[in-house]
Amino acid sequence: LRGATPEFTRALNARKIMSSMILTMENPDEQSYCIWHPEVAEQKTYRERALKYPAMKYQVGQACAMVGCVNLY
Repeated sequence: LRGATPEFTRALNARKIMSSMILTMENPDEQSYCIWHPEVAEQKTYRERALKYPAMKYQVGQACAMVGCVNLY
């Protein structure tokens, strides 16, 4: 399903992020909105997301607020 539609790709990417997998997202339409539910990633994964994809800082901030990563948030 990856690449079939942006919606499927975003969902698959979100699941990989929550599993603390590192992936490359070349198309901004593939950047997931919710990266903290139903599972949260490791803090280092969120840090890397924020550094590699500045446009995802809002999503990373949401995830940090949910898990209490005050040092990263």
